[in-house]
Amino acid sequence: MYFDIDRNSFLIEGVDEIPSNAIKVDDAQAEEIMRQLEQGATISINNGQLKITTNTYQLNASKNERIEEEREQIRQAINAKRDQTDASGVFVAQIGKWVDSDDKAYQNILGFKASLDLLGDMEIEWTWADNTSSTINRQTLAVIVGALLQAKQANHANAIKHKEAVMLVDNPLEYDYSTGWTKTYVDYVAEVSNE
Repeated sequence: MYFDIDRNSFLIEGVDEIPSNAIKVDDAQAEEIMRQLEQGATISINNGQLKITTNTYQLNASKNERIEEEREQIRQAINAKRDQTDASGVFVAQIGKWVDSDDKAYQNILGFKASLDLLGDMEIEWTWADNTSSTINRQTLAVIVGALLQAKQANHANAIKHKEAVMLVDNPLEYDYSTGWTKTYVDYVAEVSNE
């Protein structure tokens, strides 16, 4: 196969008339040249060799697309970290207990709240994240809900901070979004087991 710079096209030996200034290329080179041409490159001959000049705009667009894809990947990872942190237990300082904060825990909280609304004030045995239990009432439930809400708001604000910061870096995959999250029961258990 040959490349004819005057016609900017490939010629096949035995099928096309090959001019004397055409450059011989193998199949792999031809594929690469075609790929580059599709991306806006230009081809010239320099000292009997093909020279491919890439379109800088195209390369920058490709780089920007890659960076944007990486940023989106990290934004999704930040969202996953936020959701994992939200569901991994919250310390209720006023009570001195860790409360579960996953979907099942929220169902239990809403169930107790509905019972209070329907049946009036009452006390129930509540099981904490460490599997101990104690009696709680409407006031205790309000403290629990307040702690859960405060942790969730802090984690969402932290996620926004990290997502804004990752938009400013050129290498998103190296961005460290591990800081600023609320401490979870999972973190607490890991710390205690390492002591």
